Amino acid sequence: MQKPEAGPEHLWLQKFVGEWLTQGEVNCGESCMATSGTESTRALGDFWIITEIRSAVGEGAEFHGIMQLGYDEANGGFVGSFIDNMGTHMWKYAGERNAGGNAVVLSSEGPFPDDRSRMMQVRETLEMLDENTRRFTSEVQGEDGNWTVLFTSTARRKQEA
Repeated sequence: MQKPEAGPEHLWLQKFVGEWLTQGEVNCGESCMATSGTESTRALGDFWIITEIRSAVGEGAEFHGIMQLGYDEANGGFVGSFIDNMGTHMWKYAGERNAGGNAVVLSSEGPFPDDRSRMMQVRETLEMLDENTRRFTSEVQGEDGNWTVLFTSTARRKQEA
């Protein structure tokens, strides 16, 4: 079996590889909770990245998640998944790069946090602001069709000592 060549979308994902420090904010309705942590992203060959996320949320809650993301040439889009220590749902992603080419926008479906019998549409954007700064935004679609930001995080690449 001959290994395929990495395409431009695969090469673009390699920008995420590295060690990152994160600062974020969870939208809790009338108030927000701050988060801070680390992300470690590694390549799995030329086609996939795997990100391990660790952060402190609010006063002492520890969040740990793993995202894998790649580009599926056969289907012409980004695909991936996300799991974490706060829930039992595996989020499955499908998406594409934005018109500006500096972000991938992923769609998923999962349970509402306060009513796990109902499903919600989620849109998550991973945006490269420059080679050392990126932003993650997670939004949920309301019954009115409008999107509400649930979580934002800015990551800065750790500098070599």
